[in-house]
Amino acid sequence: MTGPNTFAGEQRLRSVSEAVSIAFRHVATEKRALTMDAKRASSKERERTLNRMGQTLFEAAQELRTTLLRLGSLYGLQALDLNGLAAQDDTGTGPYWMIMMPELDEDLLDAADSLDTAVQKLAETYSPTRKHPDLAVARHPDHMQMVFNALRMATTVLTAELAVHGYHKGAENLRDTFSPAAMF
Repeated sequence: MTGPNTFAGEQRLRSVSEAVSIAFRHVATEKRALTMDAKRASSKERERTLNRMGQTLFEAAQELRTTLLRLGSLYGLQALDLNGLAAQDDTGTGPYWMIMMPELDEDLLDAADSLDTAVQKLAETYSPTRKHPDLAVARHPDHMQMVFNALRMATTVLTAELAVHGYHKGAENLRDTFSPAAMF
């Protein structure tokens, strides 16, 4: 990501990272509430549903973590101008493709994929079940509203970054993914 869009790209990556970190921090409150509800459940069936919701929420948090790691790697590689850096021998011959830094676009696509999976897992967490549709609500709507607002912003900005890099299909897929269920 060198050239005229470098600064704008860095700002977009920073914005996405900040939004994803907000979502990551606020998911824990909801996970704790689901765990407590499962312990107090009136039936084993409700307990299993709440545990499944908690596990899916945990998986979403893991994907948010992965997204942050990918964005951090991407931002660091960009800031240090290591995009595609390849090793060369003492005569300057090379590049040796076996010893090469990844292209920034790979990390960008990986970050988008992780964010997409996290959003899907969050939607899955709150998908009503046939037997217990009443459980498909946020226990802490204020925290989850912050999570979804942050992820909406991250998705929007990352979609723009994908488009800048010519990944219009990936941008469309990420944009189409974000439509959280009515949880509030």
